[in-house]
Amino acid sequence: MTKQIGWQDGIPKGWLPIQIGTYRQYCSVRWMQASPESLMEPFFEWTVGKLRGRYSPVRELETELNVLVDGGRRLPFTVPAGLIFHMSRCGSTLLLNALKTTGGVIGLSEAQPMLRAMHLASAPSAHWAQAGKHLATSLVNVIAHSENGPARQVIYKGTMSDILCLTATRAIWPHVPCIILIRDPMEVMVSNLQQRPMLLLEWTSGMAECPFGPPPSEVLGAGVEEFWAWVIGRFCLKALEVMDDACTVIDYEDLTPSTIRVVGSRFNLKMDAGDEDRLRETLLAYSKSPGRPYTNDREVKQQGVTPAVRASADKWIVENYKRLKDCSRRMAFK
Repeated sequence: MTKQIGWQDGIPKGWLPIQIGTYRQYCSVRWMQASPESLMEPFFEWTVGKLRGRYSPVRELETELNVLVDGGRRLPFTVPAGLIFHMSRCGSTLLLNALKTTGGVIGLSEAQPMLRAMHLASAPSAHWAQAGKHLATSLVNVIAHSENGPARQVIYKGTMSDILCLTATRAIWPHVPCIILIRDPMEVMVSNLQQRPMLLLEWTSGMAECPFGPPPSEVLGAGVEEFWAWVIGRFCLKALEVMDDACTVIDYEDLTPSTIRVVGSRFNLKMDAGDEDRLRETLLAYSKSPGRPYTNDREVKQQGVTPAVRASADKWIVENYKRLKDCSRRMAFK
């Protein structure tokens, strides 16, 4: 259902912003009537698709952008409990799934409205950067207060390119704790090349512009291994450039139950006995398909390393990955 409305008295409880769209100079917000409890799929868009596919579809409507911004400003200012930045295929979905088992937490995994807001906030235009800042704060306020009762704690996990937004994020929320999650680049390369993410296909085909900038001439035409290694290397370099004292680096090999509990503590989450049980259950399941059991595939990934993968990773990733790994060790994340 598409409908243009105005909520002059504020945003009603139970409505979540699910998409920010543009048409020429016009911006709009798509809303869905759904409880925050519904956001339990590994990815935000999977939840939206699941709700739309039910026998009795949930209600949707569309408003102008100012309904979201003005409605968010009327609510108490709320900062995210924490932010997760990450490489591709490094355990970030597992980490967020585990943190979502804590009562009172809303996990936003690659939610399109927040992606749009963060990238606007990073725009070189002062006008759009300010618009992105207002949009991001309103989104968190609205989502945290989207039901009756106390505000919920919001954790946002973006895509790999969101590391480019960390500086702008700090201008919005200066002290919010951040996790930067990394993984052995050989394993990351093998995982992405065996099951190629849509973004990799779009960037290598030229269907979408790579947010990490134009690759150097020696990368162009050198094969997908070289391109993807260059992208992951750019992630590592950017992380080293923009991380601050509120950022903690964690390597996938250190992602244990005790580590996750410490992350929860740094995000100021309160975990009770029931949450501990759900945490253990979550870690036994495959993060992107909770119905499947988890299997440790690190050895298999290492066996899949080809000479081309190793050469590309050595050239573009390994040095800066080691520097990030050293950051993780120095932080003694225990």
